[in-house]
Amino acid sequence: MDIENVIRGLDELFAERKSDQVEDYLSKHLEEALKEGDAGAAITIINELIGFYRDSSQYDKAEAYCEKLLPFMERAGLKDTIHYGTSCLNIANAYRAAGKWKLSLQYYEQVEQIYQKVLEAKDFRWASYRNNLSLLYQEMGRFEDACQALSDALVIVKEYPEAKVELAVTYTNLAVSYTKAGKLQEAEEAIQQGLAIFRDGFTEDYHYSAALSALGDILVAEKEYEKAVEAFQQAMVLLRSHVGLTHAYFRLVCNVQMCYEQLGKPHAMKGLELAQDYYEKYAKQSVNQYIAHRRLGISEGKQGDKELTGSSEQDIPVAIGKVGEGSECFGMDDIFSMDHDFGPGFDLFVTREQYEKDGAKLEEFYANLPDTFRGLQRPVEIPGKPRNGVIVIEDFLGRVLNLSEEEIAYVMEHENLPDSVYLRVEDWQLATVTNGRLFEGTNTVFGRIYKNLKKGYPQEIKRRKLAQALGLICQSGQYNYERMMKRGELGSAVWMLHEMEEQTIQLLYLVNDVYMPHRKWQLIMARQLKEGQDILQEVQAMMAEQPSLDSYRQREPVDWIGSTNTNDPIVERIHRIAESVVQLLKRMGYTTSDAVYLEDQIPYVLQEKKEGTSTMREDTITKEELVDAIVKLEWNAFDKVENEGGRADCQNDWNTFSVMRKSQYLAWPKELLESFYVDFVEANDRNWNLITEKYGRMMESTTPEEYAKIADRFPVCSEQKRAIVDQIAEIQVEWMEAFAKEYPYMAGNARTIRKETDNPWNTSYETYLKGELLTYSDRTLSLYGRWIVSLKQADENLAKQIMTNTALLYGYVSLDAAEEALAKQES
Repeated sequence: MDIENVIRGLDELFAERKSDQVEDYLSKHLEEALKEGDAGAAITIINELIGFYRDSSQYDKAEAYCEKLLPFMERAGLKDTIHYGTSCLNIANAYRAAGKWKLSLQYYEQVEQIYQKVLEAKDFRWASYRNNLSLLYQEMGRFEDACQALSDALVIVKEYPEAKVELAVTYTNLAVSYTKAGKLQEAEEAIQQGLAIFRDGFTEDYHYSAALSALGDILVAEKEYEKAVEAFQQAMVLLRSHVGLTHAYFRLVCNVQMCYEQLGKPHAMKGLELAQDYYEKYAKQSVNQYIAHRRLGISEGKQGDKELTGSSEQDIPVAIGKVGEGSECFGMDDIFSMDHDFGPGFDLFVTREQYEKDGAKLEEFYANLPDTFRGLQRPVEIPGKPRNGVIVIEDFLGRVLNLSEEEIAYVMEHENLPDSVYLRVEDWQLATVTNGRLFEGTNTVFGRIYKNLKKGYPQEIKRRKLAQALGLICQSGQYNYERMMKRGELGSAVWMLHEMEEQTIQLLYLVNDVYMPHRKWQLIMARQLKEGQDILQEVQAMMAEQPSLDSYRQREPVDWIGSTNTNDPIVERIHRIAESVVQLLKRMGYTTSDAVYLEDQIPYVLQEKKEGTSTMREDTITKEELVDAIVKLEWNAFDKVENEGGRADCQNDWNTFSVMRKSQYLAWPKELLESFYVDFVEANDRNWNLITEKYGRMMESTTPEEYAKIADRFPVCSEQKRAIVDQIAEIQVEWMEAFAKEYPYMAGNARTIRKETDNPWNTSYETYLKGELLTYSDRTLSLYGRWIVSLKQADENLAKQIMTNTALLYGYVSLDAAEEALAKQES
């Protein structure tokens, strides 16, 4: 193998700043050298790999090759040769960088023993050895030893006029050692000599970044923080261009942060501050000039059709800020956030109309902004998911909130979301489009949408979500935790606690009108909430507790039935949290009840009253919108049902599904719809598919043998609940039979009625109904049962009401008209 050619290729990669290709390049050539049996080339390449992994902070990979290199050389008969010594030096450097100083020192000592045998006193390799040894001494705090080693190295390097970079590196290392030894004058003299050499044609050299870093350390020691920031940031840019985001790079970031703190600017490296300062420094004037020249003369909808006449805040037609994905938009970024997708940048939010007219100009303008700011490089954007630059409002909201084109059109017209979307989307999605900060354009389309969404959920929807949270806190914490502990199921009990903790935090976000962010930030950002901090402290204390079964084992399991374990501190803490939740809800005006069993609070929370009166307020969400939301939830669940024979045709027929389900729910009273909506959302939150359960329960009558195989997958239904379902079903079956006599053609398009007709290929109306009723919560089933009784007492037929809705939804003017049309088709 032509190893010199390989090394030239490696040098070219570094010169072209293609460090991301180095590993593959060297690994490929190492494989070739081993196949060819070229031990010398293989040794050279392994040494290069160790050096590369060391400089790029991939220490595990470096150590793996360190362990293989010397045995390989010994098998090649190279032990105690100059090549063996040089490899020991490379290994010592790798272990030093990895923080394994004792092991590193052992290898340095081995190098010295070999060099003393084979090298002359003035050989240049002694300088390299002492330079590297001094770095270990620095790490170990042996600064005087480091200075002495470097002084010895300097004597040797000066004997080689061609070794200019090596001389600069030696001065740099000496400056670092002097600084750490407290000899600032000597450090200043050494670094200036090193920098002078680098600046005489070697500023692109990788080691120049170390010299700039050393200068920064000296300036910090001299309390020249502004100048230190400039030096560190130059070093960051150069270091990243050579070896990427290494530990050395992040140490420079920490140095910059420390300097800014000393300067009274602790947030200067935070994402939102970076974005706004970058915009203010490089873009604001240009944007204002752009607007002043009317290059974005688009009418602003509700503002009227006037043209832009200036560059004031009111006239800016695009919203400029930093909003969207990324921890920096939540103010949660730190040193760990900087290893990917982080850097200076801001957003220009435009409508599709604006983008069609001026998008190309704006993108060109943004692309021409500086690539770096405060030592940080502008992040590379992900195609289709831009986080910086020109962002089309409709695309951004549609992608993050998963909106249909119809819903996007609604948002752009009304500058807010329809209630059906508020009911469907997750909190983190809404948090993502309302986080961050707007720098300009608060009176633009996006500015107004941002402001409206930032207010939080509409009151009635918020109450539904509060009810959902209360139900889950009660179910998981107040009910299921202790029951699972009594069963000895510690893992399941811990799971219940996790759910209670999360739902309690969800409730705190809701009462504070703040959307709960992604799970990893929920707890941290909850500490910033105004209301409910006493509850949060209890939740955090509970998170730190480890449930124990010891007190439960003091009785036989059967003896726990009907009693509470007051010796379990977590049970007591759950009770305190529930009491505090009730007090918070009362203080915030969501309830008047003192009930501590939180499920009992749901009816109160769902009822909002006008201030100062006892009458119920007018609805802000219509019954039809609530029906739409439930049907969409059901459709999404229905889509996920897995059938033995594969996907059913009806799972692709939204129109029929929508008509059938809406026909039923439009007949329901709103209170019942509200309760069932809570059922469905709670089920989704625990990853339970109510539609799968419904169809599974039907199998108890249609295919009993198959049902027996899956019965244990479903929640246990008490005999009392089954009896209630049987009574309700009998009433509804009688109604359906009466309807079938009056409207035989309409009924002919429906299911057979009695369960006696059930078989694997046919599910009766009665069985379908029972399967559905058994999935209802006790709360919903109780409301449903009372409603059915009221209809029967009023001599009304629910089957007829539902089928009337079906006829109307299919476009008939009445039920009779539909019956007549079907009769004509039959004849």
